[in-house]
Amino acid sequence: GVTGVTGVTGWKGAHVKLGKLVGNLSENLAQALRIPQDTNGYLAQRRYRIRPRDVVHPGIFVVGGAHTPMPMEETINHAFVVAARIKALFDTKPKRLPGAQIDEEVCIGCGYCAAVCPYGAPILERTDTGHKARMSPRFCTLCGLCIAGCPVFAISDPVKSRDTIKAQIRAWGETS
Repeated sequence: GVTGVTGVTGWKGAHVKLGKLVGNLSENLAQALRIPQDTNGYLAQRRYRIRPRDVVHPGIFVVGGAHTPMPMEETINHAFVVAARIKALFDTKPKRLPGAQIDEEVCIGCGYCAAVCPYGAPILERTDTGHKARMSPRFCTLCGLCIAGCPVFAISDPVKSRDTIKAQIRAWGETS
């Protein structure tokens, strides 16, 4: 996958006005990383001027002129803020857990998991027999919404089994 873009030298269309994204590069990057684009083709990110640490997806940061044309000083300041955020990610050394798992034999392709997931991790794909959900581990945070909402229990947590979760709920009910 794409891990970063350091420049566009040599790309077709690289000679464009300062502050304008190269069309094909921005479209391809936006599709690959699932980052929405605004009407001008810039990569959209939640309130980047007010809260530059907010990200579209965990671990993906849109920096500087990729949002909108901006002065060089503001671009540099934005890059420093994001660099500090990235450094904090490496300092904490979080353990990467596998995403929720979908049993395709049980999945009925209703699409509820894709509808409730705020991260867009479950993807509904067309098959010969209808539709089936597929999980994108890159975007899954194990929030549990798809697991709780699946009407046929086709989605499971790879870390905790349903029996473990039920036992924890029972134990919590006994102590309260």
